[in-house]
Amino acid sequence: MALKKRICSIGRTAKISLTALALAAVAPATATAAPAPAPAAIPAADSIQASYNCSYTRVSDERATVTCTVRSGAIRLRVRCSDGRVIVTPWWNPGTWYVVIDCYPAEITGIWIDSLG
Repeated sequence: MALKKRICSIGRTAKISLTALALAAVAPATATAAPAPAPAAIPAADSIQASYNCSYTRVSDERATVTCTVRSGAIRLRVRCSDGRVIVTPWWNPGTWYVVIDCYPAEITGIWIDSLG
């Protein structure tokens, strides 16, 4: 079942995203997690691009909020912290996603978006 079918509200989406990021944030800096597999429903074609719009607000040096609206394809965020950690969100299918990025006690040094489809 696709992720968007299992999550029926922004509130539940935020809870799941925050839980995923909280788990990633408490992992030791030396641990490397395998990247989440891409959603199977996205066709592989060179001429198709993901369609999305993201905005973020820097709350502090350690924290930012990100809101993304994915219209097609899938995206995920990669966040680099000043202590060497890299936080990677799960792939997000079409829908609106809200997440709080927290590198505490380190600072956020970069946020990247990976896209598929």
